[in-house]
Amino acid sequence: MRLQPPPPGRRCRTVQFRLAFVRPARQPEFLPKHRVKKLLLIAGLNLMMLLCVSCVFYSTPVKRASEINKNHAILYGRFYYGHHFAEEPNPAWYTAGVWIRNETTDRTQYIELREKNAVYAVQVEPGSYRITGLVKTDNEHGVKGRITFPSTNQAAWLARTFDVRKGERIYIGDYQGETKLDYPILTFKLRYITNNFAATTAEFRNNYPELMTTTAASIFDRSFRER
Repeated sequence: MRLQPPPPGRRCRTVQFRLAFVRPARQPEFLPKHRVKKLLLIAGLNLMMLLCVSCVFYSTPVKRASEINKNHAILYGRFYYGHHFAEEPNPAWYTAGVWIRNETTDRTQYIELREKNAVYAVQVEPGSYRITGLVKTDNEHGVKGRITFPSTNQAAWLARTFDVRKGERIYIGDYQGETKLDYPILTFKLRYITNNFAATTAEFRNNYPELMTTTAASIFDRSFRER
């Protein structure tokens, strides 16, 4: 199409166009990859701590001298878990253990009560220890209950601290936990703790001769407590 010139005597109107530029929306700012990984790692660790705040992992029994750190000691005894009632849903899901604490390092260890092979030992770091109580758990390491040993009755001496030194073999007692039916509630309890040092030490020495390379001590011995 060809534009015709305006007729004589008429002015040509000038039409002006303005271009409007629209500012694009601000793009989101993304964190660097290394910061994203760090944040995810922190979030994952926090979640694990939240889930395992009441988890229990039992100490691994030692059977040979080669398994023991030369700077550690061992605690041994009889750790037995008694009868499960038939009413208990899937008894294999549950177990219990002795709850001990290293007051020097602020670390907790658990020694499992067993129906078989109940006389055994676990290795521990040197330090000042306290037998805190009993714990019951399921097969997913979840805590189902705790019994804290009192500090005011006749058994209060058990909760007192005792020193463990490098290389020592220390007897900490015979323990029996059991399931008890207080109908309709099924509970667990500590049936007894007893000093059976001579018999249990003889059985332990017979089962694990490599571990008894030094003279055994007992927390029931007053001179051991007061050393």
